[in-house]
Amino acid sequence: RPATRAIYYFGDEKKDKVGAVKAKGPTSQPDRCDTDIYLGGNWIGETMGNWFTKSFRITISGVRVAEVYRTTGSAEGGFFIKILTEGVDSSVILMIVMALGEIFSWADTANGGLSSCILYSGKT
Repeated sequence: RPATRAIYYFGDEKKDKVGAVKAKGPTSQPDRCDTDIYLGGNWIGETMGNWFTKSFRITISGVRVAEVYRTTGSAEGGFFIKILTEGVDSSVILMIVMALGEIFSWADTANGGLSSCILYSGKT
């Protein structure tokens, strides 16, 4: 069953809608987890990829800043987040990934959810 909410807001205790992640298309097709990312009402980036395989990239201001992919042989649905650009706040990247989980999570019942995560920062 597709998500009833195609937008996920994030913020802090003073302002709960500082930013948002919004699906570009129907959430009934989680093989495309393409979203727009907004901060303060302004478009700042996007995600593009496949939610079923947990394989997607995060781009901010035209620069690919992170890649997300499923861990090899993970039965629990674990995945890696690899930060590609120095100076990128890993907590913001994690919030974006969590927003994708909220938007596309209906598909996880059949395909493994977000049970574990490993965050890599910097180049390897």
